[in-house]
Amino acid sequence: MTTIVLPAYPTAGAPPLPAGRKVLLAFQVCGGGDPVLEAAHELAVLHLARADTAHVLGDVLADDASIATAARAQRHLDGAIGRQVARIDEHVLSAVHVHRGGALHTETVGALIDRLARAWQYSQQLAVLPVADARAQGAWSALAELVDAYDDLVRDVHAGRRCLPRSQIAGTGRAE
Repeated sequence: MTTIVLPAYPTAGAPPLPAGRKVLLAFQVCGGGDPVLEAAHELAVLHLARADTAHVLGDVLADDASIATAARAQRHLDGAIGRQVARIDEHVLSAVHVHRGGALHTETVGALIDRLARAWQYSQQLAVLPVADARAQGAWSALAELVDAYDDLVRDVHAGRRCLPRSQIAGTGRAE
């Protein structure tokens, strides 16, 4: 696989990548015209739906037809998730200049926002638990750490300290 090092500086007129708090907000409210935030919103919707199919797949009392339907739905959702990740990555590619100065980051912005959406979805599932529950606290802490990592990456990319890969390696578990 060929890796093309991506920009550290936005092109003229292109909006900067959104802050992590805006990405979190977009999981609940559509992105209002920003392609990254709109795709982030769609990722959150897809991950919520995927959690529903996972629930059916994990139900030992589910009948074969329900399991088959859930498996097909999950495969469809995985493809849609992959398309939203690609949508984010395509926007990032078009919004920044190639810069060879920084260290290469290990994942694309789309892949990182996908991880954020999964962590957000999991924290939403655990929101019904008492605040003191260790699982809920762990989920919220993990989400906060991912938001901080995203913000650090955005800052580093814009400052030229980090570069982004052009695309993820095929076969990351997201099938059509």
